[in-house]
Amino acid sequence: MNKQLTIITALFFTSFSVFGDVELDLNPRSSSVKSTSFHDKNLSFYLSKLTSHPINNTNFLIDDFELDAYHNHLGGSSGTWQKDPLDSNEDCIDAIIFDDQGRPKSKVLRLQYDVESPQGGYNGFWTRLNGIDLTSFDKLKFWARGDIKEGFTKTFKIELKNSSYTSFVYVSGVTSKWKEFVIPLKNFQGILKVSKADEWVIVFEDRISNPKVGTLYFDDFTFEGSRQKFEEARKKAQDETNNELINLLTMDNTHLLNTLERKVFSYFLKETNSATGLIKDRSVPGAPASIASTGFGLIAYCIAEKNGWLTRVEAYQKILKILTTLEEADKEHGYFYHFLNPQNGKRWVNSEISSMDTALLMSGILFAGQYFPGTEISIKSSKLYAQVEWDWMLKNKAGLLYMEWSPEEGFEKSAVWNMSAEEMILYLLAMGSPTHPISSHAWSQWKREKFKEGEMEYISDPRCSLFTNLYTQALIDFRNTRVDLVNYWNNTRTAILANRDFCIQHKQDYKSYGEWFWGLSASDGPNGYQAYGAQEGAHDGTLAPYAMIASLPFAPEIVLPSLRHLLYEHGEQIWGPYGPTSAYNVDKEWYSKEYIGIDQGIMLLMIENFRTENVWKILKDESNIKRGIEKAGLIDSHSRRFATYDNLSMIGRT
Repeated sequence: MNKQLTIITALFFTSFSVFGDVELDLNPRSSSVKSTSFHDKNLSFYLSKLTSHPINNTNFLIDDFELDAYHNHLGGSSGTWQKDPLDSNEDCIDAIIFDDQGRPKSKVLRLQYDVESPQGGYNGFWTRLNGIDLTSFDKLKFWARGDIKEGFTKTFKIELKNSSYTSFVYVSGVTSKWKEFVIPLKNFQGILKVSKADEWVIVFEDRISNPKVGTLYFDDFTFEGSRQKFEEARKKAQDETNNELINLLTMDNTHLLNTLERKVFSYFLKETNSATGLIKDRSVPGAPASIASTGFGLIAYCIAEKNGWLTRVEAYQKILKILTTLEEADKEHGYFYHFLNPQNGKRWVNSEISSMDTALLMSGILFAGQYFPGTEISIKSSKLYAQVEWDWMLKNKAGLLYMEWSPEEGFEKSAVWNMSAEEMILYLLAMGSPTHPISSHAWSQWKREKFKEGEMEYISDPRCSLFTNLYTQALIDFRNTRVDLVNYWNNTRTAILANRDFCIQHKQDYKSYGEWFWGLSASDGPNGYQAYGAQEGAHDGTLAPYAMIASLPFAPEIVLPSLRHLLYEHGEQIWGPYGPTSAYNVDKEWYSKEYIGIDQGIMLLMIENFRTENVWKILKDESNIKRGIEKAGLIDSHSRRFATYDNLSMIGRT
């Protein structure tokens, strides 16, 4: 172990080039980064946690819920899902609680299901198996009981699945007392031929659940097999899952970023509908497709082709499938619904038409057209962009765009994009349209509110949520330019530094925060999705890894050591099949179970920009975006000419 620790410590801190000719010294002997040093004692404890594994004769314990972190003993995340996340009439709520009903007191999984929906409901619970080899096992075992006070179904379904195969069995005979269920794996038709399993899933279906609302408890999910096969599977799980974090910590920065970028990209390979190509909003069963995630995905496939993760033919086919789906998808005046049914592109339940999400989708569409010039992709790209009637969502002649519209309420309840947030790309695309452009006057109409953190002053949204400074910058290179007398590149860097400084100033109040632990941005949280930010009243200790990682091009000297600290301190809780999960909160012992498509997208684009600048380079030459940038008055920062439009009185107003 000492030799291994010496190797890890030696490789953990290196000197490396991060951007252009900027050199960052992360050697532990450097006085500038003394705080990045770790002790072998702490790393030894970390390694021991990663390499420990529950072993009991021929049983392979997947989850006994004692970790209380929604991660099983394979390191896989877990969570609930439902057929329709927007249907309030059906749901499944999970909790890990103490139970002493007829067995020694221990932590168990409680599932409160409700499938009583007019539209038909089914939901349940899933956990990642991280590619475990099922050919090594003979049986699946677990304990279950129902809640006699709240009622419970005596029958439910168990699924075992991977990306290409799903098999299931129905489980019957649940009582109000704990009972062990032993299911031969041969009962899962064909499952013994599956060398890698991705998930097991508990399913409550409306057609077999009686009653349709109830509560069940589960514990000790275990695979059983021969001792020889079990030992082989145990070693494989250790090597492939538990040691992955150790491998990451020993990589130099180049390999670490390459590995992270490839891992993040995997979301766009696996969380997509094979028939339509549309990309899911979240990594949970039954999630709708998100047009913003799909926009990021279009760029992701081009990045993958450039890096050799996909062939040019594979990338082309994936993009063409998406564009073909979008041509027939539900839309209004060329704008798309925020969420679509991933199977057919139809409006998802009561989803709204979203101007901002349409802009993110169009950014991906234009990127794909620019990446594959003179092809059917290019033709479809131009057509879809030209069909958007950007001026239809103008509130008035002042030029402010509405955020949303729905057939039921029109624009009645919609706010407008009138503050500094993520909407810069929306206005640039709307001004650059060849068919339905809005006036360049619109650029000056939204408020540029300034905030201070110590001596730092920057423009941001009212909550200072970091993603608002990142979305447009992932697409447009604002270095060495000025718009509205502001260098938005420098402004984003300042917002990043302020976000980190805010966390440092509040580290005594929240265990999550610190010099290397920051990233206050919109994300999942202990109480649902929140627009977290670096303002009082806008945070609760929840941090979003994507926000920190996506800041890479602007502050690599901070982001790279922060990434290593994150993996070192919290990797066991937040690292999964697509990289870091969406968020965590140390104070509340909460770690996200899910991945969100737009989070994966912004990380992927920013890592690629940091490494190659390819996203910026390709969109820089896209004619429609160039036209929008010109109308906004984007100029060389070294020029004495600070604006190209008339009304300077509105510029930079606070």
